[in-house]
Amino acid sequence: FLLTRQADAIIAPSVSDREYLTYLYGAPLEHITVIPPGVDTTLFHPMEKTAAKQAVGAHPDHKLLLFVGRIEPLKGIDVLLYAMKILVEKHPAIPICLWIIGGKSARLKDLAVLRKTLHLDAVVRFIGQKHQRKLPVYYNAADVVVMPSHYESFGMAALEAMACGVPVITTNATGVSSLLDEKHADLVTSAHNPLILASNIERLLFDTQSQDRLRVGLREKVLDLDWAKVAQRVAHVYESQILRPAERDSG
Repeated sequence: FLLTRQADAIIAPSVSDREYLTYLYGAPLEHITVIPPGVDTTLFHPMEKTAAKQAVGAHPDHKLLLFVGRIEPLKGIDVLLYAMKILVEKHPAIPICLWIIGGKSARLKDLAVLRKTLHLDAVVRFIGQKHQRKLPVYYNAADVVVMPSHYESFGMAALEAMACGVPVITTNATGVSSLLDEKHADLVTSAHNPLILASNIERLLFDTQSQDRLRVGLREKVLDLDWAKVAQRVAHVYESQILRPAERDSG
């Protein structure tokens, strides 16, 4: 509390975090600047989907859902598995698969048990951690990237996927959801609700026209978040604080 009140400037990664800082920690609203994290738009860029699927070993005819992130309860992966079960039950004749990218975690054992309980062993794969330079190919191979988090200060995986022009479904508990306007309302879902999540995935997964339209729009939406531009915005906040004493002295 003391630190947030004494700071001359605070940089928050999202509108929601700015509100948390204001209401829960007493930070003066006028001291907070919202600057989302940046993304390397030269590394994360659109690729041809068929070639990307071939490169990662995905079946060209499968509807591929992708999760990328830490394997922990906050990420809502269990909700995603329940949503996956709903999709498989509703569309048994359509090949839908889910790949989960993430490092080793004690949580993996629980998720593996849940996968077995839901009879999803054939359609859900835990493929381990991948180097950042390999992630763009996985993003581009996916039909939809899903971030079902219960909370995210922002959500870098969603930003990286958007830079690749891949549709992302995220929850209203993530900071990145503030980047999505009314035209992209279908990409934002409620946290903790596998029925709604399954419905959102279903609507997007089988609407190829919407996917094609979103690929262009989402890429354009994050171009302003290239790291060079974000760094300039952060530098401006520092410069504004350095100049303030000089301006007061000159006055």
